[in-house]
Amino acid sequence: MRLADRRSEATKHRSSRRPSRAGIPFFILLSCLAFIAPQATGADPQPNLLEGTGGFDGKQAFDAFSAAWPGRFSKVERLDGDWAIRLDDQWFRWAGGRLLPVDVKNDKAWDPWPFYHYPATLPPVRKLAPEEIKALNAELARRDSAPDHRDSAFFDLLFHAPDHDGAWGRMKTILFFGNELLVNPDILEELAAIERDLKDQAASDPSLADWIDSIGRVDSFAWRSIAGTASRSMHSYGMAIDIVPAKSRGRTWYWLDARNAGLSWYDLPRSERIPVPDKVVRTFEHYGFVWGGKWFNWDLVHFEYRPDILILNGMSPILQESFR
Repeated sequence: MRLADRRSEATKHRSSRRPSRAGIPFFILLSCLAFIAPQATGADPQPNLLEGTGGFDGKQAFDAFSAAWPGRFSKVERLDGDWAIRLDDQWFRWAGGRLLPVDVKNDKAWDPWPFYHYPATLPPVRKLAPEEIKALNAELARRDSAPDHRDSAFFDLLFHAPDHDGAWGRMKTILFFGNELLVNPDILEELAAIERDLKDQAASDPSLADWIDSIGRVDSFAWRSIAGTASRSMHSYGMAIDIVPAKSRGRTWYWLDARNAGLSWYDLPRSERIPVPDKVVRTFEHYGFVWGGKWFNWDLVHFEYRPDILILNGMSPILQESFR
């Protein structure tokens, strides 16, 4: 497969860390704080990961999937009053963002997958009002007692990983900045291009070179659920990596660590979070990855391959000509 610049096509569809951890915090806060106000005019809004489907409908989401994974999706149409998409030879319903096989009818048994607003630039940290903090803590407590449970059939098929053995058998071993890791073969070319581009940029950027030198380890494939949920993590598919610094220098990189330490993680100053150079973020986004540092429940070491999310938000990542 060859990487091709498909910006014009994408524009048409605009609209491991520590082994003891349960998983990556993939948007566990999807419904509280929906009243958070936008930032001042001219700035990107705070990424509101608390909106569930983020206001996107099934047609927008499925068109984005079709553009992001060319060759895997053949049709998007209305079936029985709902948007549906054909992935390989199987049909899936939108079902309010639940991405359910058409023969699964008990929609309320499953929680929606998040299709969220992802900002082009990192928004400023905003202090929350007392009533917002109260609502946030109440929602966290509710989700601690009743974790989200999402049907994984859509992503199992998309990433060719229906179970642990199937996923393990699909993984490929690569070196990424000197670290050996297992990843899904669908992102081999992207990771190679990212490493090449960052090294090229670092040749004339000492701060970026220092960041590369500071890498302690890179984690990837791990069959597990998302922290705080009963839903499968993108690490289970080998579609996400964590770039962990060798030294944190007293800063944190994960919202749940900050929460467990008794810190106000939701408005923790960036000076108390590990820094990730903008060039790193933009390079990953250029090749279809979203960065966890832009999530409300931030994860600064986490990058996952979700070009559909970027396309939904009007961004134009480089895409492969086809996936198999």
